Amino acid sequence: MRLVGDALTQLVMACAVPNIPAPIIEAIVLTESSGYVYALSGSYDYSGYYLLPKNIEEIEYAIAVGTASLEHSVNISVGLMQVNSWHIERMGASTVTTIDPCNNVMIGSAIFKEIVDRVCGEEIDDDCLDQSLRQYNTGRTGPSEAGDAYVGKVRANIRII
Repeated sequence: MRLVGDALTQLVMACAVPNIPAPIIEAIVLTESSGYVYALSGSYDYSGYYLLPKNIEEIEYAIAVGTASLEHSVNISVGLMQVNSWHIERMGASTVTTIDPCNNVMIGSAIFKEIVDRVCGEEIDDDCLDQSLRQYNTGRTGPSEAGDAYVGKVRANIRII
């Protein structure tokens, strides 16, 4: 199941934390998961997986994989905003909680807002937005090939929203 367009906008407006413009959160969703509600990605021993469940059985399987991955300290990212396992554990959440679309947008936008508050302070300008996007994706604010590519994708998605 995918959420794009008005459906994604409505979810973001209902669930995202305040004070981050909705188009930025929507663009992060489109960049992270292409709007696939129950997307789950992970890596173990450098072999990655990416699940895009489409029915209840596949969703239940993704939740089981995510739960087992967290129990074994496997790095995973969950849902629309691809919330990372480090944040899931830090926030005391679970795969079941985090894979819920509204919870996922709430948690992911809260993480992004923490970053923006730390990097930008009171006002979001282009430079601090780019730094914040880099940190959301790579964990670092400074330029890097992966971080800069991510910023470019998010900015392209902002333009099409």
